[in-house]
Amino acid sequence: MNKLKLSIFIIFSVILLDQVTKLLIMFNKVQIRIFSFFSIWFTQNSGAAFGIFRGANLPLLVISFGVLGVGVFYYKKILAWKEYWAYALICGGIIGNLIDRVIFNAVTDFIAFSFWPTFNIADSALSIGVLILVVYWFLERPTSS
Repeated sequence: MNKLKLSIFIIFSVILLDQVTKLLIMFNKVQIRIFSFFSIWFTQNSGAAFGIFRGANLPLLVISFGVLGVGVFYYKKILAWKEYWAYALICGGIIGNLIDRVIFNAVTDFIAFSFWPTFNIADSALSIGVLILVVYWFLERPTSS
């Protein structure tokens, strides 16, 4: 599978998993305590991560589209497979949350740990993608001499 097909597969997989889980949670208004520290809990966030910039949907839409644009521009310069994986996870996460912002003016969150703000599959994909990029850029990326 070539890099573009792999990236598209990852992006669409993240979006599909994210949107299906959000719809299941939204329509069932689920609130389940699984462990003392972990719950499935329907909530909507009109802000960014950790609830910052609450109600700033339009600026967050603009920023999201901007980040996607930069990713598309930079995509042609990627050399390593790890970067393709990372950018695909990031794009899938951004698009998953963009869908919510456009349709509902807020992002649906449902994964709740007692020690962490509530999040969703798109947030997880974004975080994992960023983590992969940071580790790659600082530990593995070849430097030019």
